[in-house]
Amino acid sequence: MVKKHKRIKLPEYETQYLTVDDWEFTFSFGINNTNFDLGYYSEYNELIIYGKIITEGFKYHPAYELIIIGDTLLDCHNDLQKNHKGLPISVGSLQADKEKSTHIFLSIPQRSLNLLIPALIANKFQEIYLYCTKIKWKKASIVNYHLSTKITDEEDK
Repeated sequence: MVKKHKRIKLPEYETQYLTVDDWEFTFSFGINNTNFDLGYYSEYNELIIYGKIITEGFKYHPAYELIIIGDTLLDCHNDLQKNHKGLPISVGSLQADKEKSTHIFLSIPQRSLNLLIPALIANKFQEIYLYCTKIKWKKASIVNYHLSTKITDEEDK
């Protein structure tokens, strides 16, 4: 008897639009005493952005907290592609909540994170676009994101 194969359903994607209201930045550097970082030193950068999700039809709490973490391994992502066996599945995640703010986590190359700080100090970033899987069970995987200096017109959404 021929065994039926289950069809693999491709994920559906949607774009979330976020405004930027406020932000914080933390930095730490020291001797590496854990196995988390490679090398002798440990460096940790974290950028936290606060704002509102303005996507039409978003069913959860509109306030969000976006945590962007600089990753030194992503600085050499072309070298990683040669040595990595599988394809990356996301660059971040979204966890929605109806009562509290939505939590969003993103990875970014360390050198790119340092370029964002002057633009945030000058209040240049006004909107963030997240291209992610449809929210299912209050969670989504982010496959692409874009920080913009202009707010999108309603017709473009």
